[in-house]
Amino acid sequence: MNGKDKENEKEDAIGSGLAIGMSLGLIIGILMDNIALGVALGPVLGIALGAAYGKKEKERVRKK
Repeated sequence: MNGKDKENEKEDAIGSGLAIGMSLGLIIGILMDNIALGVALGPVLGIALGAAYGKKEKERVRKK
C-alpha cells in the first residue's frame, strides 16, 4: 500500500464521520429544540469520531 492509499483511507474515514456527525447533530438539535446547536456540534463530533476510526483502521492495517 503506497502513501496515497493510506491518505485516501484517512480522508474516507473523516468524510464518513462528518456525514454521520451532521446527521446525528441534526437529530440531536431537533430533539433539543435547538437545531443551530446540533448543526454546530454534529460536524465536530463527526470529525473527531472519523479521525479516531481512521487511526484505529490504520493501526489494524499496520498489524497485518
